[in-house]
Amino acid sequence: MALKELGIFEIKSNKIVVSDPCYSIEFAVTEDEYVADEDLSLLLTPAKQGKWKATVYYSEDEVVTKLVASHIETNKDSAWIELDKGIGVDAAQAGIFDSTVYGKDEMITYEVKNTFDIDMDEEGLKFYVACSDITAEDDQAGIIIGGAVSVSGLGDGWYPVHIQRDESNQIVGVLIDFYEEE
Repeated sequence: MALKELGIFEIKSNKIVVSDPCYSIEFAVTEDEYVADEDLSLLLTPAKQGKWKATVYYSEDEVVTKLVASHIETNKDSAWIELDKGIGVDAAQAGIFDSTVYGKDEMITYEVKNTFDIDMDEEGLKFYVACSDITAEDDQAGIIIGGAVSVSGLGDGWYPVHIQRDESNQIVGVLIDFYEEE
């Protein structure tokens, strides 16, 4: 399995959103919330603030299999814990984002390419378009302000999320598994 280190981003809050960027933050639920419908997005807390490193993993066929973000001070041997909740994907992409940045158009201070010519007439769509521009590139993944985003491996569907915690019970790692091998 090949991997590519995408770079560093910063978590300034203590909350992480794991989501398809097409969803508003209002769809995010915490680990312990019960929601009758399918899980769409997760709001994970408490997250360790600071610099996080993102890595994307590929299958032999160059399909994205995992997106991983870890605090740079993480003990790499920490156990991964699969959450009871996962995330839904409807736009063939998902990411790991600081909650203070997620879905906020004003955080995208540059001109987006708008590769897919999306009408940006609602709040949050510039952020979504910026994510879509990143996943349309050859690496199918990259860093955006306050997070990392990638295509969702096999496309739309439901994907499990795993976390790592440190000795203070802070979340220091998040993994979206797009391609569980049977």
